[in-house]
Amino acid sequence: MNYLKKFLYNGCVYTVLISIASYLFALALSLTDATLSIGRFFTIILLAFIISLAEFIFLLNSLHTAVKYIVHYLVVFASFFIIFLTVKTEDGTPFSPSFIFSALAIFTVCYGLVLGTVKLAKHLIKKRKNST
Repeated sequence: MNYLKKFLYNGCVYTVLISIASYLFALALSLTDATLSIGRFFTIILLAFIISLAEFIFLLNSLHTAVKYIVHYLVVFASFFIIFLTVKTEDGTPFSPSFIFSALAIFTVCYGLVLGTVKLAKHLIKKRKNST
């Protein structure tokens, strides 16, 4: 039950974070229509719960830590890529390949920043616990 609770909680948190990021992305691109259709929202929910499910890779003790991070990155990257391909521009045409490549590059940088921030926070918390 604890795994289900963690899966659902993280999925909901990621849904909110991805929704906020999509609104900020629309704001940065000065899109005239920043509303989320029900289809796009379910796409965001799908991505969020895939990310939440991918976190369970870190519970496998038989894999090396680097392999866990690589598998997690590849799963999240692939789901982001596939889901991003389903999203269309305001006029209904798909995004250009250069735009998709740029988005994936930005995704990779953001993934690295989030990973670095989480690792740093865990290190500082562990260091603080050990000093007391």
